[in-house]
Amino acid sequence: MKYPLLRKIVNTKSYTGTTYLTGKRFEKMFNCEEYDEFGPTEVPFNPDSSLKFYKYKANWQNSNRLLTVEGFSGIKTGITVTAGSCLSVYYESSNLKLITVVLGSRNIEYRWKDTRRLTLWAE
Repeated sequence: MKYPLLRKIVNTKSYTGTTYLTGKRFEKMFNCEEYDEFGPTEVPFNPDSSLKFYKYKANWQNSNRLLTVEGFSGIKTGITVTAGSCLSVYYESSNLKLITVVLGSRNIEYRWKDTRRLTLWAE
């Protein structure tokens, strides 16, 4: 969290940007005639010149509900079979800087509660 760019990224609640999808996957999901197609030389990361890429506007939403609570900054939400519902957050108040990591919460709803309780207890 010492890097300003990382802090900005993990605190972003939503972001709209452009992504590029390959023709094979994209053509199954959308009417490709409505999107701009890029040729193999126009996409610098195209490993296979036979693939078509389509420019697609996407909106990403940060699932970290604690971003609306004063002092909390995002880091990472997640769920795995082994660890269950997880959350890592950065918390900063006038007298404390703390990173809290909660693994194995009872469910998604509890990861917010568990993290908030643990962090506020530490303060």
